[in-house]
Amino acid sequence: RYSSSSATTRVGSSRPFTAMQDAPEALRQGRISLECVPPASVGVHTYGSAPLDTLLVGQPDYATELRRDVLGPILATAEADSFIDTLEAWFAADGSTAEAGRILHCHRNTVGYRLGRIAELTGRSVSRPADAAELYAALRSVRLLGSSRPR
Repeated sequence: RYSSSSATTRVGSSRPFTAMQDAPEALRQGRISLECVPPASVGVHTYGSAPLDTLLVGQPDYATELRRDVLGPILATAEADSFIDTLEAWFAADGSTAEAGRILHCHRNTVGYRLGRIAELTGRSVSRPADAAELYAALRSVRLLGSSRPR
């Protein structure tokens, strides 16, 4: 077994299996799990531990479409990196602008301003659960598959 603390590269692992005939499925799961670790990261992902990530890397065409449709307007801006980082920090902080500000080393009002701009540009607000889910899924797509930002 691998642990995230012992990894020196990206590692994907399948669910445990005991019968040799299950090896092809385990290999498929391991390959998908490997793709669930963002390309520039080091870490371990076990198949089934993050179903959304598994879904996104398993359907890269749909994930790309989701990213384009949901985040396209912000990815086309000069502030795209700060908007993406703000969304990531806000979700990591469980919706706390103060904690997101601490993570980003900026004032919580700056976080609030950026979230407002994200809402203006995308038509989706983090305060509405369905919108937040779409923003989160599209954000995971950016982190797992890249931004494909127009420049």
